[in-house]
Amino acid sequence: MFRRFLFSGIVVVLTLLLAANPAIADPPTPDTAVEEGWYLHPLGKPNAADVPYPVSMAVNPNDGATWISYFEDMEDTLWVAHYVGTGGNCGSDYKYQCDEVGWQTGDGVYNSIAIYPGDGFFATDMTKVGVAYYSDVSGGSLYYGEYNCSGGLCSWATYLLLLGGYSGLEPSLTFDESGTPWIVFKRFVSGVTNQLWLAHFVGTGGNCGWGNWQCDTLVTGNYTANQPSIHVSDNGDLRLLYYNDGNANLEHMWYLTGDPGDCGPSNEWHCVSIDTDGDVGYHASQFYEPQTGIGDGRYVAYYSYQNGGTIRLAKFVSLGGNCGSVGEDDQWYCMDLTTEVGLPTGGEYGLVLTHDTHYHPVVLYYDTDGGPSGNGSLMIARRIADLGIPTGNCGMDDGSYQWQCETFDDGMRVGPPIVYQSVGRYADMEYFGWGDARAVYYNASLQQISIMMLDLDKVFLPAIVR
Repeated sequence: MFRRFLFSGIVVVLTLLLAANPAIADPPTPDTAVEEGWYLHPLGKPNAADVPYPVSMAVNPNDGATWISYFEDMEDTLWVAHYVGTGGNCGSDYKYQCDEVGWQTGDGVYNSIAIYPGDGFFATDMTKVGVAYYSDVSGGSLYYGEYNCSGGLCSWATYLLLLGGYSGLEPSLTFDESGTPWIVFKRFVSGVTNQLWLAHFVGTGGNCGWGNWQCDTLVTGNYTANQPSIHVSDNGDLRLLYYNDGNANLEHMWYLTGDPGDCGPSNEWHCVSIDTDGDVGYHASQFYEPQTGIGDGRYVAYYSYQNGGTIRLAKFVSLGGNCGSVGEDDQWYCMDLTTEVGLPTGGEYGLVLTHDTHYHPVVLYYDTDGGPSGNGSLMIARRIADLGIPTGNCGMDDGSYQWQCETFDDGMRVGPPIVYQSVGRYADMEYFGWGDARAVYYNASLQQISIMMLDLDKVFLPAIVR
């Protein structure tokens, strides 16, 4: 375990002395193939009794290395794992390094990790790995940690942004094109009142993070600002999602550079309720593809508590939709992707919307009893047009099923004996490069994190190896 150094009570630095060679991509030899092209790697600290909680993942596109942030229950603080090849302390054959980033008990109960890959010839040295996290200390506080490398030396530094006031609940972190970190999060005020906050790094002249950050309140209301999500487009536009439990709707806020709005501070934001069908909008996940035809490729996936638990999907269509009313126009199209997936409680959602390298939407979701023995399983949904198949089995649109929902990990493991494990909570997923991908999720039966890897150069290997 690395020692931490405190400077003026503000910054905690973990100095990790690494070899001068750059980070190594994930291992070429699969441990277990679960589906053609996909290979399963367990990740857990040497003490198998340790219990990781909410999981967040990011992939460094410069080298394909996977970074995972998680709350470690036994240590009761935030940890980050990343691939090192050899000499690590966790994962299959100790190929991963798991480091304690939180420095206080209760750090990282909620966390979100993101990577800025840098640009230019020396992109590797400019790469930044950031993690936003909530700490239970001092009445609930928001922290930000950043991992920087230069000349082969890498270090973690953690910064206090907001002290107390239940600040930093359910954070969502991203970087803009210049490498500036942005964090959207919930703050509990009192009683049933919550607030939606937005923080970003400004360097000087800010109002939080010792003047280096700007923190602003966007929304105040009863039961609002739950499970927020953030996206920053290439031109600096901001798009936020959150669930409002006060009206049971999925809410959307966006800031367009140079375009006056109608809500938020100084009416600089635009606001719309995307889905008002009731009990909709839990754990929303979003992505944006390059502009194609009508609409601009905005997709949102989210949970509904209707019909025994439903995964719903919304797409921005500008005109002719059935939800997301702006004036007299329904600008979004909302649909059930699949029903009867169960009703996950607390933070045990397993839903992420991402895109493959062709910007085709991919939905990964948790089915509470979808496994062969009624165990929890992880499912994947893709459009039949993207798969090149004539018919689907879910996502009815235009009177026919336009999506294919299938098992990603059914939780069955061969020992002997055959066992059925509950897998799929806290899922996250990302594609990169020419089509490779990584997915992470929680295995409740083994109390450890699983990493699923797609390496296109290995699809000739056996489809199922357990």
